Amino acid sequence: HGSPGVNILNYYKVSIPGYETSKVYRIYVGSQAPKASILAYPNPAFNESTLHLKFYNYSGGNVDGYVYNQFGVAVKPLSLAIKQDLSEFDISDLDAGLYIVWLTDGNWLFKAKFIVKRV
Repeated sequence: HGSPGVNILNYYKVSIPGYETSKVYRIYVGSQAPKASILAYPNPAFNESTLHLKFYNYSGGNVDGYVYNQFGVAVKPLSLAIKQDLSEFDISDLDAGLYIVWLTDGNWLFKAKFIVKRV
């Protein structure tokens, strides 16, 4: 059998010549929904006080989570509203370094790495 057709029933059976043949199985292969994700910008955040988040393939309203430093320590709790696929939060209290933002709405998990540079 070649590649499965998308959004149609596909039929498969396993055959080992001289040994056995399985019954025919019907398998529906649906199109996969795009995965929700975020982009943090500007990245690196050079002397910035605000980090912006762009949400892709997501139409929710609010997310909660934390900013973690490079050692996995939660350094900032977040509760953000998403308006037209965008959100932002204050990073003026973060020292220079590598951070990871983890957010969830209870169904989806979003994560993005970002770097803060200070002079």
